[in-house]
Amino acid sequence: MKKALFTLIITVLCITAISQDGPKNVILLIGDGMGPEQVRTLQYIKGGEPGVMTQFPYSGWSRTYSLSDSITDSAAGGSALSTGKKTINGYMVSTPLIF
Repeated sequence: MKKALFTLIITVLCITAISQDGPKNVILLIGDGMGPEQVRTLQYIKGGEPGVMTQFPYSGWSRTYSLSDSITDSAAGGSALSTGKKTINGYMVSTPLIF
């Protein structure tokens, strides 16, 4: 269900961008290890100035906890983001992308 919802949202964003003579490309930036606490800490260190990643017009959040731990490593987090399936830390799920 979550994978279908994510795919639907990305599809709607792409169609909207194309139909409004907007951007022709959609770039998905994933900040590894960039949770809300890290973003706020960077802003605090910079004297209140927002970081570059917080200045984009669109953003989103996801919960990518793994099946084995409450703290997720990069492989399990990336798998959850790209496939919509959770896995245990240290493993990656490989699913072909079809466009």
